[in-house]
Amino acid sequence: MAIVFSFIGVLIVSDPAQIKINPQQFYGSLFALLGGFFYSAMAISSKSLTQKTTPLYAAFWQYFIIIILSFVFSLPNRPALIFNNIVPLLYLGWAAGGLAFLLYMKGIAKVKGQIIQVITMLEIVIGSLSGIILLGEKLNLPTIIGGIFILFGIFIVSAKRENNFFVILIGIGPMFTG
Repeated sequence: MAIVFSFIGVLIVSDPAQIKINPQQFYGSLFALLGGFFYSAMAISSKSLTQKTTPLYAAFWQYFIIIILSFVFSLPNRPALIFNNIVPLLYLGWAAGGLAFLLYMKGIAKVKGQIIQVITMLEIVIGSLSGIILLGEKLNLPTIIGGIFILFGIFIVSAKRENNFFVILIGIGPMFTG
């Protein structure tokens, strides 16, 4: 039931009827779809990986691979541009990325996969609130209703659980990245 409520909330917030793909947006849409696919693959593999090793070890190697792959995209930039922005880059890498991912890995080692899926939908609520607070976006009725559905799904999975602390750890990750 929690997955159903949360998924309905995601559909309401994202409003699939408003999504339009035209030729100018093809590559962006393709990369977004690939990103979603690889995020799902990471979430599925992380559960089994944390059963075989420590969350810190798993997070280190996943981030090491991300650094190697990201390095290719930084090559066209001037080194001065990277050095001038080192503080925000370090924040994004360590706090918004590394710490959040480490907490996420620590949490998924202790809870079931279905719970992980529902809790990670909190990222949509945090992202929407960040857009309202930081970017001045307007709060609309579908966002409120969708957010309530997502929060209700999270309430269902966290009610009467012995691992509530680890459910909270999984939910903290999106707050750092939001």
